[in-house]
Order: sequence, then C-alpha cells, then structure tokens
Amino acid sequence: MKRLVVSIALLVIVGSLCGVSLHGQQKNTHALIDTLDRMEQAYQTGDRQRCRQLSENFPADFERRTRWFSLFLPHNYLSSVQEVAVTLPVILQGEDSAHFPIELARCRLLLQRLEQLEVPSMENIL
Repeated sequence: MKRLVVSIALLVIVGSLCGVSLHGQQKNTHALIDTLDRMEQAYQTGDRQRCRQLSENFPADFERRTRWFSLFLPHNYLSSVQEVAVTLPVILQGEDSAHFPIELARCRLLLQRLEQLEVPSMENIL
C-alpha cells in the first residue's frame, strides 16, 4: 500500500512539473512572437529606429527565454530560430532591408512550429 501511495505522489509531482514547464514554455514563446509582431509593426510604419532596437534586443531575449526550455525539444529547432534572430539586426543595418520582412516571417513560423512541438501529443512523443 505504501508503494502505491508513493508512486501516485511521484506521478502527481512529475505531472505538475511537466504542466508548469509547458505553461512557462508557451508563455515565453508567446512573448517572443509578440516581440516579432511589434518589430513588424515598427517596420511597416517606417519606424526603423524602434525596429532596429527591437531586433538588436531580440537574440538576447530569445536566449534568456529559451534557456530553461525542456531538453526533449530538438535542439536544431532552437538553433534555427536563433540563427534567424541573429541575422535580423544585420539585415536592418544594411542598405537594402527588403529581406527583413521575409526573415521576420521565417522566424515567426519557426517559433510557431516550436510552440506546436511543446504540446504533448503522440506525434511529439514518438
């Protein structure tokens, strides 16, 4: 009987930790997508200074927010988002920033894909 109580208690603890972890990951992913939305809005309104500031802060913000993401996520997804995030301010500093909206959309799609990977499903587990 003691083993059953201990195993149920461990199951509840692990389930709670997973729930808290998933909530934190989704919250951080939404915050990063919101930053991209603000960046896109600043670019479309012509506020290049604000857009440049947001894009320069985005890689550090991405690294800070994804530092504690679960280790079961494929690291290539995290690194591909980080690669795009690092190029955003570089594109804005150049003479021709026509590729900026494309890279911004690419970064958004990668973050949305990352958000889908966080949801526990049979496809993600297997």
